[in-house]
Amino acid sequence: MYVKQPGLLVASANAPIVGYENFVTSSIVSTTTQNSLYPRSNLANHSTHLVWKGTSSVADEDIVLTFSGGQELDYIAIAEHNFGTEAISVAVSGATDGVPTYATLATGILQSDDAPLLVRFAKATYTHIRIRLSPGSGPPQAAVVYAGRIMELPRNIYVGHTPITLGKRNRIVVGRSESGAFLGRVTTGQGNETSVAMKNLEPAWYRNFMKPFTDAAESSPFFFGWRPGTYPDEIGYAWLTSDPIPVNERSNGMMSVELQMSGVV
Repeated sequence: MYVKQPGLLVASANAPIVGYENFVTSSIVSTTTQNSLYPRSNLANHSTHLVWKGTSSVADEDIVLTFSGGQELDYIAIAEHNFGTEAISVAVSGATDGVPTYATLATGILQSDDAPLLVRFAKATYTHIRIRLSPGSGPPQAAVVYAGRIMELPRNIYVGHTPITLGKRNRIVVGRSESGAFLGRVTTGQGNETSVAMKNLEPAWYRNFMKPFTDAAESSPFFFGWRPGTYPDEIGYAWLTSDPIPVNERSNGMMSVELQMSGVV
């Protein structure tokens, strides 16, 4: 789910967004409570099977990120949570001083499912980010929290693209008898996949922005939204499944590249 700070102006509401930059480490994360078997340090891990679990379902649970000296940020994102299942409302606040004095960045976020959540807000140097989880049906949990600066792709996506939330891929084993009768099928695995083909990329933009992303994505997942203004519920937490190789397509140096990815939605 993509949520934008009220009143925030962006160049294009539907520019594809990539949240790969992440300044969250275990040393800057604090939470109101933690289950000893599922500690808060797991929130700084890229893995979606290592989760933090709070212990309260009757009081607010806060996830607080403290950036010593301040850090320029304009988004936070959360993956593999239970906020939809447990009807947990989310509010995000930020502070630019050391007190901290919090200002609301987004509030009243209530998801209908447990899909990745990305909250975008005004770029500033923040000393603290607070993610407040209001009581729901049960204690909150989450696996991944990112905080960084959004990268917008310079070309909107219109045709020939499968949104990652719709690109479900199952691995199936089908049983048949010797006579060819159908005996049943077993799903051995499943995931979501998509690809993004981009053309006419300015050579300077590719070198300054795309290359740092593809370098980081060699080892780390990222959050991706293909048309966030129109389809805010189609955000994925994804990783590259092949190496993106750019190609010069024009004599002026403009480039094309394809990103193939798989992810959780």
